[in-house]
Amino acid sequence: MLAQQQLPRISIGVPVYNAKATIGRSLEGLLMQSEPNVEILVSDNASTDGTYEICAAIAASDNRVRLFRQACNIGASMNFRYLLDLANCEYFMWAAADDFHSRDFVESNLKFLVENPQFGGSTSPVQFVGGFCAPDVVGDKTIAQDCPAERIASYVDLWHRNSIFYGVYRTEVLRRAMWREAPAMGEDWIVIARILRFWKLKRIEAGNLFRSGGGASCSLGVFMPMMSEPLKNLFPLHHLTKTIHNDYLNVQGKQRMIRAVCRKLTRMGITMWLILGKRLASGVGKRALQSVGFASGSWPSSP
Repeated sequence: MLAQQQLPRISIGVPVYNAKATIGRSLEGLLMQSEPNVEILVSDNASTDGTYEICAAIAASDNRVRLFRQACNIGASMNFRYLLDLANCEYFMWAAADDFHSRDFVESNLKFLVENPQFGGSTSPVQFVGGFCAPDVVGDKTIAQDCPAERIASYVDLWHRNSIFYGVYRTEVLRRAMWREAPAMGEDWIVIARILRFWKLKRIEAGNLFRSGGGASCSLGVFMPMMSEPLKNLFPLHHLTKTIHNDYLNVQGKQRMIRAVCRKLTRMGITMWLILGKRLASGVGKRALQSVGFASGSWPSSP
């Protein structure tokens, strides 16, 4: 009986690239969770700043940490998928290398999912360090309408930071929803959109997730793959819009609502592209592109 209790209940995937300043604190926070039966899967995406050595030292001191090192940078998308595919537990969560979780985060969300089988995922209240993000665009709200079309409409009511993506999920729910095609803008949104077609999501009141405001998703680098195809250039949220259109349009009596959602996403995508254009036109934007290697024709590295 004791051996059974020591088996991991949840796999925690930590994709990391050049995060030596924050990765130690993040991993220590995960190891201090009140739920002790965890496995922490760390995939170092060919870091060059000493990140791997920090992770290796932590892994050597605690057998709950399993460390993997990519031979070359495989990009953010593949690194996230890699960790999910490694998971052996019923539940799974991603943890960013610069985020920090309250001690009860995992235990509280696991308890909710065990007691509420109609929910596919759960998260705790999210705060951005330094007040970087306004509360209404954090993206951690409960989405629990009975109708899937109403759930997706609520989800895209306004553009937000999609913090619920970093909640606790049933592993098989995530695997069925995972985006596995070429890199696309809003892949994390696509995953949540696919989940909401069949499941509800919850923000409980217990626990906290403290997110960094200056991660990779805020950089110009995340936009660069969108320049590789004309369609992605014109409509950066094309894949997200198409996913919602195809998955939800057959919800009885909700066709008008879904078409409105798709029109809103198209407008959001165009707005995002205009913002990118403004950044590129500035000297700061040009220097940022050069710093990530875009001027020499290479894509920037990602977590």
